[in-house]
Amino acid sequence: MAADDDATIAAAAKAAEDQRLAAEAEARAKDARRAEDARRAEEAQATAVVNVKALIPVVLDQAANTYTKWCGMFLTVLGKYALTRHVLEDEAFPSRSAWVQADCCVLTWIYGTVSGDLQQSESLSIIDCCRQLESMAASLAKFGDPIGDQQMVLTLLRSLGGKFRHMVSILKMHRPFPTFAED
Repeated sequence: MAADDDATIAAAAKAAEDQRLAAEAEARAKDARRAEDARRAEEAQATAVVNVKALIPVVLDQAANTYTKWCGMFLTVLGKYALTRHVLEDEAFPSRSAWVQADCCVLTWIYGTVSGDLQQSESLSIIDCCRQLESMAASLAKFGDPIGDQQMVLTLLRSLGGKFRHMVSILKMHRPFPTFAED
């Protein structure tokens, strides 16, 4: 009989522990859903911004040397709307329509706050694009915001237009990942 009592107590303890673990998992899942809902609400607010210049009055202009001020303001606004990952992380979610919409919003804000000269640099040749990217990276390093080699390569890949799209696929297949000098 004592063995039956021990087995019953052990089974009850296991059931209680299983119930506690299930409740904790459910609470974590509920918290994750709340956080995701809050993030989506913040991203939805971002799409309602019509005039980004009211939030970021500084235009990024290489000649006027406005990078530090523009960057600070831009990152602050991105943080306000929980969108920093769209510019500070390399991971993208093109299959998620909400992510794509938020990413387009960020790109619109960038285009709306960048000087015409910098916008025109999008149609450069690969060599000119590399030179300009190296120049910008050197300027950023002077301001204490250096860019790593892999980030340079990824920025180059993103900046290549449609006529160089085939090269993007080729470079992404290289193992190990190519350095900026190798590109």
